[in-house]
Amino acid sequence: MKKVFVIVFILTSIFLNAQKSNIETSKIGFNVNFGKNSTRLVNYVENLAIKKDYETIKTLILSEDTSKQFLGVAICENLEKLNLISLSDENKNRIKVIYESEEKVSFLIGCKGSTRTLKELLNKEDNHLLRIITNEWFEKKIKTKLVDN
Repeated sequence: MKKVFVIVFILTSIFLNAQKSNIETSKIGFNVNFGKNSTRLVNYVENLAIKKDYETIKTLILSEDTSKQFLGVAICENLEKLNLISLSDENKNRIKVIYESEEKVSFLIGCKGSTRTLKELLNKEDNHLLRIITNEWFEKKIKTKLVDN
């Protein structure tokens, strides 16, 4: 019986580590790996926001990485609503271009990976699940720390 337990434990550990290593730096993911972790990119952006490194956050919309563009737009729009940043005309024009982009974004919802275009994800009328989750993440993980401080 102990041997079976040890084998199951080892296989479970290998599976969980394999899952964790498959999370790419450029993927967007909240509560992946059985709800325990966000992807590296999400953690990176969250840390920037909590440290109030707004200038670096604004540069996300200039990135060639579409996942960074998506998070950059979401964070910048939310920070602007809170009057924590002011977007230049250049920033606003870049955001308009991103809203119309047919470039694909890789993301995870739970353990399921998917891709959609920036245009699909940012469409306010369709309100894609990733956009909803991103806004909820901002409210729970970032806004509370910025407004309370």
